[in-house]
Amino acid sequence: MIAFWILSALLALLAVSFLLYPLLRLRKMSGKWSVAGLTTTAVIIPAAFFLYSITSSWNSSEITPGPNTGSSLPPVEKMIVSLAERLKNNSDDVDGWRLLGQSYMALENYPEARSAFREAWARTPVADDELKLALGEAEVLSNQESLTGEIGSLFEEVLESQPMNPRALWYGGLVALATEREGLARQRWADLLTLNPPEEVARVIREQFAELSNPALKLVQGSTNDGAVITLNISLDEALSDDNLSPESALFIFARAPEGGPPLAVIRESVTAVPGIFSLSDQNAMIPGRSLADFEVLNIVARLSITGQPIQQPGDLYGELQYERGQQSSSVELTINQVAD
Repeated sequence: MIAFWILSALLALLAVSFLLYPLLRLRKMSGKWSVAGLTTTAVIIPAAFFLYSITSSWNSSEITPGPNTGSSLPPVEKMIVSLAERLKNNSDDVDGWRLLGQSYMALENYPEARSAFREAWARTPVADDELKLALGEAEVLSNQESLTGEIGSLFEEVLESQPMNPRALWYGGLVALATEREGLARQRWADLLTLNPPEEVARVIREQFAELSNPALKLVQGSTNDGAVITLNISLDEALSDDNLSPESALFIFARAPEGGPPLAVIRESVTAVPGIFSLSDQNAMIPGRSLADFEVLNIVARLSITGQPIQQPGDLYGELQYERGQQSSSVELTINQVAD
């Protein structure tokens, strides 16, 4: 009997690992945990044991314990099949359908995941952003042609409510590219890069840039060029306290056009890099085809983000200045001396 429960626990942990992996990747990209994803992961162990208890015909009383007694539990795939069978008799269980969809996604069975999410969608009066993303992702991974149809609008809806959602930015870029809006695709992927995704994700984005028609996209890949190089000596005003900063905090340096808009170039560093000297150039470019040298005046902002996210939050510390082209080549002093409201 002890062996039975040991094997049960091991298989349950294996199931959880399938779900935690995509959640960890999303956490690295966005800096936040998916509440729905964590909920799914939290319930899979009790759900698995419950389903096993109601579907198994095994009777421990029929087995006499002995040294050669063994236990045989169904693998994770069979547990998922049991959940699917359970939902046939309880089809109104929206959370069950979402759990089934996430499980199929973890196993990379995208067609079945799509079917499960569709069942959840049909039983949800008002779909939340997480369900929109889940269904949209499963649809796209099952059939990329769906990007140009109604499924593409799901990512657009999420971006309206969450403009910096990493999954929505990625798939929203694919939607824009599929509908021949290359400029919008570049912009969305440039925004995604500002979220400091893992290097493998950033590399894929740069490869996508490189495949687009504009040769100036080489700037995004960090190619050497003769554009402007701005040397900044950044320090923290002694009157400000850095007590709220933590290892998760980060320094962001942005260069923007005077009229505003998304950053032209971005540097992300650890908060321990302040005070320090930094070089901002087209090697840090975020918008394909635009060089810092194209602007007579640039707005430069250095911000210590408490949360480590590029979007400004109350309590962040920052400093800013206007840089004019042709300014002396020596480093420009930029003091972080303000607190964001």
